[in-house]
Formats: sequence, structure tokens, C-alpha cells
Amino acid sequence: MLVSTIGLARYLLFLLAGMLCAFLLGAIPVGVIVGKVFYGIDIREHGSGNTGATNIARTLGAGPGAAVLLLDAAKGALSVLAMMGSMHLAAHGLADTAWTVGPAYRSALPLAALCSILGHMFSPFLGFHGGKGAATACGGVSVIMPKVAVLCLVVFVLVGFCTRYISLGSMSAAVTLVIATHIFYGSHIPYLVFSWFVCIVIFIAHRSNIKRLLAHEENRFSFGHGQRVDHGHGGDDPAGKRPRRRR
Repeated sequence: MLVSTIGLARYLLFLLAGMLCAFLLGAIPVGVIVGKVFYGIDIREHGSGNTGATNIARTLGAGPGAAVLLLDAAKGALSVLAMMGSMHLAAHGLADTAWTVGPAYRSALPLAALCSILGHMFSPFLGFHGGKGAATACGGVSVIMPKVAVLCLVVFVLVGFCTRYISLGSMSAAVTLVIATHIFYGSHIPYLVFSWFVCIVIFIAHRSNIKRLLAHEENRFSFGHGQRVDHGHGGDDPAGKRPRRRR
């Protein structure tokens, strides 16, 4: 009984530590850092004002957009990997290995991914504002459920490429996440709950995009070079041209 109690206490302590680490990793404002360090701008004052890869690509070009996309995804992946390490530390020296192979362990990983997504969306470094979480979610899912992540990425690329609506691609990937999780991990309740929660969060984050899509006012995606960009209401870029990289 004592061993079980100690194991539970260690599990909860390291679980909370892993969740905090995941939230702070997700909260790193990659888009803002890239804009300020390399281009001398606050990306929140350009384009749609969003800190994610789409606005970076529209405002600064394909290279910076791809970099932010990969780094945002890396935040989600690293958050889950950090939780894995935390769970193994929690089980170190304990005879009971349930904390690293059982349901408790499987529950901890999606919690880490979710904390990372929420950190990205509500970054304390940006006054609890941030991006929409799609790339960070994909990074976390790629570690927990690789097959599901591949399917979500394929759907995102296909829908985004065919329609040039990145928001529609993101929401389609979120729906795919739920469907694929039910297909491949139907017996894992924590994964199912996680997939539904992420899908709902992604749709809530894109609620303004949904309104514009329904009103046929959503801007189609294109890269920088001073093109018309989305300011949340379909306006033009006040800067009039793409910011130059600092040298």
C-alpha cells in the first residue's frame, strides 16, 4: 500500500511538472521571435495579426513560413517527449512499472500535447494570446499516434492545396484526427478524448475563419511579396510591401 501511495505521489508530481514544461514549450512565440530577430517587425502588426506560420508566410515569404511551421510542430513533439522522460523519472527506482507502461502513462502523453497546444494559443509571453494551434497539435500527434498524424497531414495538404484555404485545411485535418483515432486507437479512451478535445479547440480557434468562409470572404493563401493579406476583415497590408530580412 505504501509503495502504491508513493508511486501515485511521484506520478502526480512528475505529471504536473511535465504538463508545465509542455505548456511553456508551447508558449514560446516562434513567429514573433522570427519576425523581430530577423526582420525587425512585430508580426502581430502585419497581415492577420496571427503569430502562426500562415501569417508569417503571407507577410515574410515561404522560407520564414516553413521555418515557423516546423518549429511550431517541434514544440508539440518535444512536449510529448519531455513528458515521456518525466514519466520514466517518476518510475525510477519503483518496482511497479505501471506508471511507464500502463493507462497512467498513456494518459500523460496526450495531456502533454494538449498543454503544448494551449500554451501556443494562450502564451503568457504574449499576454495569453497566440496562434491557432494546428501545427503544434500535429507535432504532438506525430509522437503519440504517428499513423494518425500522417493522415492528418495528407488531408491538410490536399485540402489546403486544392482550395488554397489554410483554415479549411486545418479544420479538415482536425476532423481527420477524430476519425483516424477512432479507427486506429478505438480502445484507448485517453487518445479518443484528446482527439475530440483538439478538434473542438481547433474549430473554436478558427471561428472567425468559419464566418468568412460562409460569407465567401475568406482570403485564399499566397506567399508574401506585398500581396493582399488577411487582416481579419479582408484589408490590404498597410506596409505595402514585404519586410526585408535584417543583415
